[in-house]
Amino acid sequence: MKYFTLPLITATFFVGVFFIFFRPTESYLEQSSEVKKLNLGSCVDCKISKESPNTVELEDPDKCSRDRLYFQSSLKKIDPFLLKRRSDKEGGAFPMSCVGYIMRRFIDATSHASRFYSYCAKAVGAPVRNRKTHCVSEDYVSSVYNSYVDVMSCLDIPQTDLIPKLYNESGFHINTLGGGMDAGVGQLTGPAIASVQQLAVFDGENKTWLEMFKEEINKSDKPACRRVAKITSLFSKIAVGSEQRCALIAAPENPLKNVLYAGIFYHYMLRAQTGSRYLQGYTYLPKGDSYVRLNHKAKDIDMSGFFKEYKIKERLKELGISRPNMLALRQMMVTLGYNAGMETAFIYLDRYLKSRKSIKLLLKDSDFDFQKHFYSNWMKKSSKPEDEKRRVKELRQARSAPYRLPFPLYLRMVQRTGAPGYLSAVSQKLLLLDKEMGAGLCTTPNFLRF
Repeated sequence: MKYFTLPLITATFFVGVFFIFFRPTESYLEQSSEVKKLNLGSCVDCKISKESPNTVELEDPDKCSRDRLYFQSSLKKIDPFLLKRRSDKEGGAFPMSCVGYIMRRFIDATSHASRFYSYCAKAVGAPVRNRKTHCVSEDYVSSVYNSYVDVMSCLDIPQTDLIPKLYNESGFHINTLGGGMDAGVGQLTGPAIASVQQLAVFDGENKTWLEMFKEEINKSDKPACRRVAKITSLFSKIAVGSEQRCALIAAPENPLKNVLYAGIFYHYMLRAQTGSRYLQGYTYLPKGDSYVRLNHKAKDIDMSGFFKEYKIKERLKELGISRPNMLALRQMMVTLGYNAGMETAFIYLDRYLKSRKSIKLLLKDSDFDFQKHFYSNWMKKSSKPEDEKRRVKELRQARSAPYRLPFPLYLRMVQRTGAPGYLSAVSQKLLLLDKEMGAGLCTTPNFLRF
């Protein structure tokens, strides 16, 4: 049996339709009998040893049933550099165990087929639904982990930023298929695919986003970019229609192609929201007539795009946040943009800030803490009559004036595009990973909070 070893734990998450289908329930949050074999313990008791290294148990293909090995022969055709176990020096900002754990922890269809897992014999045509969870073998996990790490590193996307989101939507499986034909690891939709292949003006030239990224990746001296660039078929256009979604599911083309499209779409949204550019492996923000390289650790950054159009930074200061964490807000808005829409995310924030200003109600940092404020806490009935009466009164008041609440609760009440509470659901996956895998091991510290 193969294992991934984690470091010792120290004290120290496109797609509204898909989320609606997978809104967490009590039965979903319970571990299956198979997943309980993980040495990390179940999510029910969350017992993780601090005396010995934690391991995630992978599955042996020889012991998986044939109906769970439908991609096995195709996985063997993936480029060898995506199948080998990587060393810590080869670009991974988090252990491969995180991906293995999520793949085993996601929707369990080891015994009975699920309509949310699909199969494609080749990279053309429409996926066929109703498959069991593919055998979580070392080749399978390695292909996903290495593809993800290389693309994120090459495209200058913090590797752990998207993990809770992907945990929430695809579980990192290459064949997850949402209710709206959202495909694969990145849960790509028709509009997202079209955006990647859309024409735009870059330095005075008309080219597709895909073409621009191919050029910039080829200019980069990053090892990850060199590995990605050598597979030229990655940069071929694919059909937008759902009848050809296999192009983003079938192996050996995927998971790498799917993750690349997801990464380019991430930058597509960033350009609209922040005015950023991707150049030779790095992200740059506009400053005057030029660009400066983004510092992923700096909290006080100036952005263009919707951030500038809606004067977000200035308005936060007017409302009492003297030093707003703009990097954290960038994370929130791009993540919300996946679900609510690129600009719609800012429309919600704009209305929130206008309402607070109209009643002269100041903001504080904790009003943007998605790891703290959850609507579900209000839904828990109290056994004490006086406490229950107070809870009902507070809930009634909140519904009549949601702008008085922290931004996470406001969004849960007013969001009408995508799935209400989407960012909170992503945050819950982050907290779950921190609890079971160790704080910050698979996640970005202080993600979705100021």
